[in-house]
Amino acid sequence: MNDENLQIRNCADCKHRKTCCDVQPCDKYEYDYTAHHALSQNGFEERCRAIAEHYGYQKQRIQTIQELSELTCLLARRPDQIAKMDYHAELIGEIADVTIMLEQLRLMFGIEKAELADAIRQKLKRQNQRIRQEGQSDVKDRSAQN
Repeated sequence: MNDENLQIRNCADCKHRKTCCDVQPCDKYEYDYTAHHALSQNGFEERCRAIAEHYGYQKQRIQTIQELSELTCLLARRPDQIAKMDYHAELIGEIADVTIMLEQLRLMFGIEKAELADAIRQKLKRQNQRIRQEGQSDVKDRSAQN
């Protein structure tokens, strides 16, 4: 599977769609994985693999928990209580740490990119269906109140 297939494209579930998912991305929900492309071209997977092999599963499992915890703690803080630039920079750093750890887990468990991309697509599709249903129930709720 090439990197172009990793793009979240317009699908039948997107109410903002213009064309079929295999033709053009949705204008509203387009996501081009630019960072993913840049990381792939700079040896992201190879570097993550080397780190995972060096430290092994047990150490990286604990490191993943720690990085996820740091991101969770940062998200629990209110951004208005912190200098905006500091929060933004910290958030980028924590997301980067978690991304690196998740890539190591993907590699250690032998999860193929295509397999992960399929799971992501299914979850996005399911969430988009929920959003549509919530929108429909909102309309019903408002009409019941009138």
